[in-house]
Amino acid sequence: MYKILLAEDELLGGQILYRTVRESNLPLLVVGQAGSGGTCLKMARELLPDLVVMDYGLPDQDGLAVAAEIKRILPGTEVIIVSEVAGPAIYRQAIRTGVADFLLKPFRPSELTEAVSGALDRMNPLLKGWRGADNIIWQAQNLSDYLQAVKKQEREKVRRAVDKILQNFCQAASNPSPGQLKGLAYDLLIIGAHALLDAGTEGSTLEKEVRQQTKLVGSIGSVEDWQNWANEMVEMLCNCGAEKHPGAEHLALRRALKYIEQHYTDDINLNDLARHVHLSPAYLSRIFKTKMNTNFMAILSELRIQRAKELLVSSDRTIDEIAYEVGFKNSGYFARVFKKMSGMTPSAYRNKRGG
Repeated sequence: MYKILLAEDELLGGQILYRTVRESNLPLLVVGQAGSGGTCLKMARELLPDLVVMDYGLPDQDGLAVAAEIKRILPGTEVIIVSEVAGPAIYRQAIRTGVADFLLKPFRPSELTEAVSGALDRMNPLLKGWRGADNIIWQAQNLSDYLQAVKKQEREKVRRAVDKILQNFCQAASNPSPGQLKGLAYDLLIIGAHALLDAGTEGSTLEKEVRQQTKLVGSIGSVEDWQNWANEMVEMLCNCGAEKHPGAEHLALRRALKYIEQHYTDDINLNDLARHVHLSPAYLSRIFKTKMNTNFMAILSELRIQRAKELLVSSDRTIDEIAYEVGFKNSGYFARVFKKMSGMTPSAYRNKRGG
């Protein structure tokens, strides 16, 4: 998801920019709205937007001067200028400044959407070419079931809605190209993310997860690839909304515990586990605390020590070998944890239990 900053001193103009961006279904998150050039520069430095759309006639300085400064301090940020005045001199200055596009007011919403879309293509060439004619196919989709299921965190309904959307898309597009499939994936991801934001999901965690999921869009080359990607997207959307839908916490907890059981011998940590269940580490920690009155490390250590006890009794492996087999990289640390949890050293446990 890309961060966009809007700068317009007129209330109506600002509302038009905001509404057009929100209704575009493009991968954009409005991070701020400024009413002057000075405020725009200050917000750009603080928010580091990927894209800025600004009015040429800002009250304290013209938009091209602000654009030039933004390009100086944030060379990778794209800037689009909207203006009530135009002329050869202004266009030449805009080109020299390096703005992505220059729109003359009044412009149609579709013109702004097209300009923003072009800027996104330059930032992410992966998706270039899927917009345009494919939008006709996309607009035929019925999104109501998908949106409602995402907002209510109804995982199976989300999955069924996604399957139906893909089926309709393939019928409409006949033999969809990889580019078309990537475009559909990108659209569904962003629309789903906006549904969660509208439902009150915390934005920073969601943005991080959406960015990660966006990177995976590049691996889509076939319908089968799309379906595999969509399964991960559904899990991400539903788990990201868990904080606003406590009932989903139980499912996230079960998935986390299953992952620990399957990988307890690996060098895993809380961040690895949080990524797997698409939650922030802090929120996952709260789930462990509130639901189980414990923490990740205690659960992991308990599984490892339990398996170590079984091996101490049933095998003749050395204590060092057992320590490494159950996931401890240091036999001394293993011995300390074992004694803390069982009240005796591994050797004493083996002697006592082994007869």
